[in-house]
Amino acid sequence: VSYEPFVDVLKAWAGVASESDAVAQRDAIESMVVETVGGDQAGDVFPLVARMLGLDPGSAYGATLAGIEGAALERRIHEVVRTLVAARSKRRPVVLAIEDLHWADQSTVVLLESLLPMVETCALLVVVSFRPGNAQTSGRIAEFADRSFRLRHHRVRLRRLDRRQTFRLARDLFNTEELPHEVVDIVERKGEGNPFFLEEIARTLVQSGAVVDHGGGRLGVGDRLASIGCYGTLGELVMSRVSNLDPRTRHVLETASVMGRRGYRRVLEAMLGDGVDLDEALEKLQAGCFLRPMSSRQTAIRKVRTLSSET
Repeated sequence: VSYEPFVDVLKAWAGVASESDAVAQRDAIESMVVETVGGDQAGDVFPLVARMLGLDPGSAYGATLAGIEGAALERRIHEVVRTLVAARSKRRPVVLAIEDLHWADQSTVVLLESLLPMVETCALLVVVSFRPGNAQTSGRIAEFADRSFRLRHHRVRLRRLDRRQTFRLARDLFNTEELPHEVVDIVERKGEGNPFFLEEIARTLVQSGAVVDHGGGRLGVGDRLASIGCYGTLGELVMSRVSNLDPRTRHVLETASVMGRRGYRRVLEAMLGDGVDLDEALEKLQAGCFLRPMSSRQTAIRKVRTLSSET
């Protein structure tokens, strides 16, 4: 989705609920724009914001959008987003937080790049998280920030856990002070010092029966531990958990994966059709950490990164 993080921000500013129809969303966005920039500017700002969000601004705004396409439309969208951010920052400081910038589309990257200079003139803080090695997305923004805002830019690099830190996290994940040496060996080899990988390995070991909880903080090694150690990648470990799902739940997960990293329940319901107990399936998938609910949308679901091809 073009501009996806900014679409979420604008809808949040307008208080748009995910279940709202297009008319309700348009009205909420228009009210937000009028309140933010005032009635005099709203006529220029709102139709472009609506276009950005995929909404019909209405015939009254047709003249504003007439003949604007391609690069010209992109420039105008950048202008109105900067106008909104500047106006809101005059009332209170604005924090723009974008997660997983390495997965962003180019429209998001270019828009973010156009917003960064505002940190020198507005009460604006931009926080992004990303993995290294993605030159066209997060790498581009990091290089731009390093080059243009050296005094206002701070990068926090998260390093891999060392052996002691890995062991400490593993004990917390398994809720025990003593780990069988076979488990420690797999955690160290497969986890690669990555906390996210370690969490996924712990889930796989427990859910597969490779590690058995005997109570009282005592863990035992199950028959499947040797087979878990044979998986070459984290992706193979994840898929082993997927294969253990019952057919109906697995079908829901496979259908949800078509929507990408984020999707809405109503869309998933339409894709699945009748005859599927979606509540039961989602409960199982959330318990298994395949999906998690969006904090800002009651009806939205989001796949955990374990299902991304990048892992």
